[in-house]
Amino acid sequence: DSDVPYLVVLGLLNMSVLLMSNFEAWRARNIQTVLSESQYIAYSVAVGLLAVMVGTPLLVMSNKSPLTLYLTIVILDFVVSTAVATLVFVPKMIFAKDFVDM
Repeated sequence: DSDVPYLVVLGLLNMSVLLMSNFEAWRARNIQTVLSESQYIAYSVAVGLLAVMVGTPLLVMSNKSPLTLYLTIVILDFVVSTAVATLVFVPKMIFAKDFVDM
């Protein structure tokens, strides 16, 4: 039982969702709202796309050693999670601080 077809379908689905969300964020870039966050969501999605582009070859190269594979997965997960949380929540905190200071 090979897991390659499952991984290929899952990878294609992940890439298509990333590209589609990047396109939708690009379409919403000119919408003016009080907490306009489409720019930061686009940056977050771009970080995810870059992590996939850089992480896939790293995961393939580190496939032989379980420790290296685990470390690569943990580092990629940390980088993507931290970048997304930072890009989404820090601008809101800055806006809230400026709003309170008014």
